[in-house]
Amino acid sequence: MRLARAILRYLLEKRLLENRCSSISELESFLRELGWCRGNCVHTYIRGLKRGGLVTVDKHGASVSICTKDDLKTILMAVDSD
Repeated sequence: MRLARAILRYLLEKRLLENRCSSISELESFLRELGWCRGNCVHTYIRGLKRGGLVTVDKHGASVSICTKDDLKTILMAVDSD
């Protein structure tokens, strides 16, 4: 399970840093695409990313914003510990 989480973290970090996910639904699709996150687990991850400020939602829709790699790692580690 640790290996799966490490792989997921790497892929999610890569996708977010390349800013390919421009909406919540796109981010959900990407997480499901990985096969590791299923059902409510996806929503839990996204909720954690919202709390960390990486995913924002406004009247124009959802977007993914990046601070730094270190911020992202800290947030993902916090989400993992939930």
